[in-house]
Amino acid sequence: MPKTLAPKHKRAAAPSDRGERAGIASSAVERRTGKGWDEWFALLDGLGAADLDHKTIAARLEAEHAVDGWWAQMITVAYEQARGRRVKHQRSDGFGISATRTMPVSRAELWKSIVDAKRRVRWFITPKWEVRSQKAPERIAVTWKDGTIVEFHLYEKGADRSQIAIDHRKLPGAKEAAAMKACWRHALDLLGRRLQTELRAGR
Repeated sequence: MPKTLAPKHKRAAAPSDRGERAGIASSAVERRTGKGWDEWFALLDGLGAADLDHKTIAARLEAEHAVDGWWAQMITVAYEQARGRRVKHQRSDGFGISATRTMPVSRAELWKSIVDAKRRVRWFITPKWEVRSQKAPERIAVTWKDGTIVEFHLYEKGADRSQIAIDHRKLPGAKEAAAMKACWRHALDLLGRRLQTELRAGR
């Protein structure tokens, strides 16, 4: 398994603002935080983040730039990957992936699709999990029986629209992370289609 942090002098060029980092498109991070990847990377370079550890970077994003905790983590991971400090999907506690999608229902309705086992099984068959923490209808963090951790964050996008952001971490390696990335993308596609079908049916 690769080392957690590569030498500091090994830095990659910043990606195009149209690109995707940490599994998230620049347009998506801009909608949630006000800046795209290029802007965040330039700001962090100016703060000397290349010489800071992960925890410090994320904390400064929250304290100094009012970035939500989950997004602060994603921006920090993306920055470290872009600067060559991590390989793809690698984080401080192993490997992890994220996936986001906007859904055609309210946050309260989307929450039900996650916490109600009968609804959840329609779009994703999860293993047994233990709830670590939750704040309805904003977020829930769970531990799967294999020890990996999944967090669901829900954001309002209007009266009848919401966004789900999934963070799956403590995966054992890059191969497993890539597989789960594809799995979650497929699951969110399925969830979106099912919600659309239920809306057309008037449920």
